[in-house]
Amino acid sequence: HKQTPHWWSIYNKVKHHRDELWNNKEAYKYCPPKKQKFARKVLETFTPKNFNDLIILTTILRPGLKDFRPYLTDLINSEENKNPIPFCEDFLKETYGIPLYQEQIMQIISKLTYYNLGDADLLRRALCSKKEQVIRDKKFRFVSNVLKKGLITSKEEAEEIFDVLAIFTPYSAPKFYSAYLTQSIYYDMYFNLHYHNEWKNFLAEYNLSSREYLSHFYYGKESLVDL
Repeated sequence: HKQTPHWWSIYNKVKHHRDELWNNKEAYKYCPPKKQKFARKVLETFTPKNFNDLIILTTILRPGLKDFRPYLTDLINSEENKNPIPFCEDFLKETYGIPLYQEQIMQIISKLTYYNLGDADLLRRALCSKKEQVIRDKKFRFVSNVLKKGLITSKEEAEEIFDVLAIFTPYSAPKFYSAYLTQSIYYDMYFNLHYHNEWKNFLAEYNLSSREYLSHFYYGKESLVDL
């Protein structure tokens, strides 16, 4: 029998061919896993074209955003610009108008008010607390500050923007975290597609102490993501 190449030799070989690794359309097509109902629905009309698109998809699959997924799907698939927050297109362009990352939340607050990024981060943390009294106080100060700066002149519009931030902020994540998670999922999909046996043997070797894992993995042909 031909000896299976060691997993790390395969990894090091592919790692040095970044164009092959990151521009693999077949892996993009299967990432995130299609077994998730919402992922299948999005992938019917939206094909990830680059790594940034994969980060967006894995981020909006987080459980906290479940109730807003139809709205997020419409934004992603729409050819028109449905940016819900004016004057912040530069911050939200990469996520199709959706404030998904903590950095975006802070940039939006800083852009529309006189808050610096430190103050904006404090407001972001307050919104994450979900305490009604705290949020009411922060909303009054935010709206007053927005009107004082003058980019938004309507009190109703300023309140709507705050409400959008209040919805998405508790479920926002640092972009580096989302990118790292997506990279892990993408690695799994790529190697499972193109080096299936080597990848399977590596995972088996890594989990030799778990009989249940090995039985489920070998007979079910699941990948790391599915498990």
